[in-house]
Amino acid sequence: MSPVKRLLMHLAEPMLINNYSLECSASIGIAFYPQTHKIDADGLIRQASQALYQAKQSGKNRYAVFDPDTDSMTRRKLEQIEAIRQGLLQQQFVLYYQPKVNMLSGEVTGAEALIRWQHPQMGLLPPSYFIPVIEQHLLSVEIGNWVLESAFQQLDQWIGMGLPQSFVVSVNIGVVQLHDASFSEFLVQLLKRYPRVSANQLELEILETGAIEDMSYVSGLILKLQSYGFTCSLDDFGTGYSSLTFLKNIPARTIKIDQSFIRTLPQDPEHFMIINSILGLAKSLNRQVIAEGVESILHGELLLELGFTAAQGFAIARPMPAAELLEWMAAWQLPAAWQRCIALPADKIPLLLAEVEQRSCMEELQQYFDGQVDCPPLLDSSEKVEGILPQMCLNQPSVDAVHGSVCRGTTSSYWKKRNRWSLFIVKDK
Repeated sequence: MSPVKRLLMHLAEPMLINNYSLECSASIGIAFYPQTHKIDADGLIRQASQALYQAKQSGKNRYAVFDPDTDSMTRRKLEQIEAIRQGLLQQQFVLYYQPKVNMLSGEVTGAEALIRWQHPQMGLLPPSYFIPVIEQHLLSVEIGNWVLESAFQQLDQWIGMGLPQSFVVSVNIGVVQLHDASFSEFLVQLLKRYPRVSANQLELEILETGAIEDMSYVSGLILKLQSYGFTCSLDDFGTGYSSLTFLKNIPARTIKIDQSFIRTLPQDPEHFMIINSILGLAKSLNRQVIAEGVESILHGELLLELGFTAAQGFAIARPMPAAELLEWMAAWQLPAAWQRCIALPADKIPLLLAEVEQRSCMEELQQYFDGQVDCPPLLDSSEKVEGILPQMCLNQPSVDAVHGSVCRGTTSSYWKKRNRWSLFIVKDK
């Protein structure tokens, strides 16, 4: 047992004073000398005091050792928080807007407000640079309220320029802001301050992981906000505790599938099946679904054929300054490939899955041919296997040895119509 633990144990022993048994506990802060950096006696005492505070915060009757590395990190984080605070005071933050569209009709239904930091030295910084620093700090409430008010101001300005009342701006709501006691009242005050903006023109995107932390509270808050007319959605759905019970208990009307699933949709069979399941789950519970992370025409085709209509992503538009949005809307045209797409019936979904599996196999084969991996994708040789192989692989000498003979059979008319790959039937010997 260490000397410090023995000291704590002895201090905790009962003491008999005037026939009364008294007990006490102690908290101990420890700082070591010498250290890597030069430090004087006052500095050493300050370090021990910080460690003592940490011991008390951890539950008392224990000890804590001052860690110079942790202290350095803490100081650096405090400096970052202060820089962000100064950036807010000096109006260095701006909102960019990424459009959301209906992939069937081509209608621009709204946009997501995304914060950026116009740093005087480092230029335009994405939220990943500063949001993680403050997400558990009260400053996140100030930043969040600034975003809400800026979105209201911009909507009011756009309405004056003829933007349709059906246009919805969505705003991300952080966990600390969500639990702020004045949150709903702040929104009510914004409605009074900007009377031209309707509550149904603002969508509040609540992180799924944030909703899980206190499901009962969040559920009641969502019902309250929806009674005011606001729309609420679950953001980054699929990254937390996605279940029927969770969806049933959280009354958000829209589910926003996390972009990590959507981005890999064309070549990840597992993500394909997860996305299809979420869509079915949402439909059964009468929820709307939006796909975030649509980065190519192919993404849109697959989503439309699965039955999605609402989407957001680089294939539509990158986030842009507010001054550019109306001009972009006037020029926006639905891609011709999406105009030809229709939602497939349930019995055709396996064909879509087969396409994704084939594309995944193609990528693995290409990695094998390029020498990036040592082994080709495996097929079950214990039974007859029928698969699809892209024409680009036919000239590779190892195809016959690995996958059996390549038969130039008749390509399915379904695949010909899609015109995404030049395909051939492959059978094991």
